[in-house]
Amino acid sequence: MPAMLSENLFIDTKADADKLKDSKFLDNVAKGHAIGLGRAFKLKSRSGTSTPSKSSTKSSKPKTKNSYKWLGTNLKGRQVESIYRGSDGLNYYNGPRWTNPSGTFGYGQGWKVDNKYLVDGSPMYRVQNSKGQLFWITASSTYVRVIKKDSLTRRFVQSKR
Repeated sequence: MPAMLSENLFIDTKADADKLKDSKFLDNVAKGHAIGLGRAFKLKSRSGTSTPSKSSTKSSKPKTKNSYKWLGTNLKGRQVESIYRGSDGLNYYNGPRWTNPSGTFGYGQGWKVDNKYLVDGSPMYRVQNSKGQLFWITASSTYVRVIKKDSLTRRFVQSKR
């Protein structure tokens, strides 16, 4: 028998828990499930028409590829760290987007700058963690700061003493 298991979010982060309390978000999840199941099982809607195909549900406005463009930066290789002091942490993403964060990191934590992009009109750094994995974070100076190279050297020397 065909079946589906849906895992939409997890309540192990405050951001996810808050979304799961938002009725508009839950309505959108429910609509997504209904459309997806309708397509998967080739169901007809109550009006007698078939469930809209993926192409017919898209906006008539053409979008640029993933709505992001490369800006470039002279900060490549420098450490960027969170200066956000909120208890829920600063979101990071596994792609160039501002929705569905992959996780959060706390004040003082950070990664190496790989590059800079404009994503849906706002700047993001593509960053690399110690394992070489790439993630995306805000480039807003309200939430992150790039550490000067000489600051990194001083920190390293001080930690070795």
